[in-house]
Amino acid sequence: MFAQFDIFNVLTIAALSLIIAMLLLRSYRYFSRRKVDNAPIVRTTRPTNDDKRRYLDSPDEVARWQVAMHETARELSAELDSKMVALQVLITEADRAAARLEAAMAAHHGATEGRGKGEG
Repeated sequence: MFAQFDIFNVLTIAALSLIIAMLLLRSYRYFSRRKVDNAPIVRTTRPTNDDKRRYLDSPDEVARWQVAMHETARELSAELDSKMVALQVLITEADRAAARLEAAMAAHHGATEGRGKGEG
């Protein structure tokens, strides 16, 4: 069976077998440790209530600034929403106009073909 293979093929198969064996061994070790640890692969931190309480004892100026920023964000959001609605209306009107133009072009094209055949 090995008489058909040259030395390069045998070495390639051996190297691939060695790499596969090493990877299998590493993954076996990793997953055997995880069963005991039972921890997620990536730890994510969750916000605590301490984050919300941090601003309660801040100066009035910071609280006013924060309220102003929320109001500004709300106003900008409303402005963007209204512009999106206006854009949707314009797109709808443009689609209708394009459909009318295509219909008119098709009617004109049909009329010119009909006249051309009748004359010839």
